[in-house]
Amino acid sequence: MSNKEYSAGGAKKWLIIIGGVALVAILIVVILMAIPPNTYNAVQTLYRTTNSSFLVSKSERNEYDIYENRIFNTPELNYYSTEVEDTRNLADSVTKVLNFYTNYLAFADSNKNLKKNYKIIKNNLNEANEHKENIMSLINEANHLDDTAITYMQNMVVDIRSEFIAWLKSNAMAFKGLGDGCIGSLGQTVENNLAFQISTSAVADSLNVVIKDFDSLAEKDKKGSLRQDYLFEITTKINYFGHVVDQYLVNKGDINNYYFDKIISNKYQLIYKFYSVYHEENFENVIASVQSVAGGNYSFDKIYENVNDEENVYDALKAYLNGGV
Repeated sequence: MSNKEYSAGGAKKWLIIIGGVALVAILIVVILMAIPPNTYNAVQTLYRTTNSSFLVSKSERNEYDIYENRIFNTPELNYYSTEVEDTRNLADSVTKVLNFYTNYLAFADSNKNLKKNYKIIKNNLNEANEHKENIMSLINEANHLDDTAITYMQNMVVDIRSEFIAWLKSNAMAFKGLGDGCIGSLGQTVENNLAFQISTSAVADSLNVVIKDFDSLAEKDKKGSLRQDYLFEITTKINYFGHVVDQYLVNKGDINNYYFDKIISNKYQLIYKFYSVYHEENFENVIASVQSVAGGNYSFDKIYENVNDEENVYDALKAYLNGGV
């Protein structure tokens, strides 16, 4: 056999081997991609995140108390007092939403819909926990600054806010996945209804409105910014977020009674028409116009023009968002 023949045969043999290895690699990738997501892992992640959410533990609340008191009692920085107090209230409301979904996700059907939202849920909950750890690390660092380190403390407030916004965004993305995952996976349970869908959407929309305002604040108030340039105007929207969470997710009367109360079911069927009548994908534009009025109520100033609303869909939505029929 000539050297030429020997070389050709050896090359052919190696090509066959390499091709076989490549085929095996492709098969492994295909098999791994075909393995369904472990939705139970998402349930575990949600449970763990809920129980370790920002300011849930006593030690974190104590640390935050120290931080809050330092801001309140430092004349050069006490203009941040409302923001720091509202941050605590907002965190408490976010935890209530996590608790709400914890009660449902474990009993949701592990179908294609839930599996489709698995990564969104798990990844964003894990990111939220990472941001929470960063927040607490920054707060601990701020609490150990010397009382005269005013500039450094102002920088810490800005850094803490930045991580808090990231924490809110991760939670908001997780809520989107949880809402979409649960809505299509609750099977024949009484909670599988339009009230669940609209209530969870209203809560998610309200949080997104708050996040947008925090983003705007962060653009204006940076390290080294002047006190006279700072303006915190998010309190009403933060309070409203807490209101809608309490009204429809803590108090689940509408969700539980949707199929048993014609007034409730009719209300949600009318509200659902808002999307098509007003050509909106969500309630964010309406919620962004929220104003606080007497008696713990809310009004909405968003005006739509040239809309044929013969059934008074918009009035029904505004009444619902305020917590009424």
